[in-house]
Amino acid sequence: MANMSLGAYTFVLNPASMDIPESKKLFAEVKTYSGSAIFQWPALIQGQTVELFWSHMGVAQYEALRALYLSDAVVTWNPQYLGTYQVVVSHLEGKYLDAVYNAHPYRYDVKMKLNIRSFTAT
Repeated sequence: MANMSLGAYTFVLNPASMDIPESKKLFAEVKTYSGSAIFQWPALIQGQTVELFWSHMGVAQYEALRALYLSDAVVTWNPQYLGTYQVVVSHLEGKYLDAVYNAHPYRYDVKMKLNIRSFTAT
């Protein structure tokens, strides 16, 4: 599989794991005197959150993703399957490790959340 992209950035390292982007049905239940009332709406993918996880990544990749996180832009996410998505990076965190004998520090336990704004079928 080719590496996925987010905006103009192509990941150096794909995530070790990630949620599958899929639509979810909205459902609510309200208790009433004689039982309950239910409300249902069609399944939508807009507004769903997808979490991507890396056990480690280079600082350069983390900083590129952080720039997207700090911007308020809606960007195209192409996970290389199931179409493309317009998303907002809503969360990014990772621990910094400066290895003692390594000239290349990296981030580990990196988690990024993408909020899906729209979907384009393939």
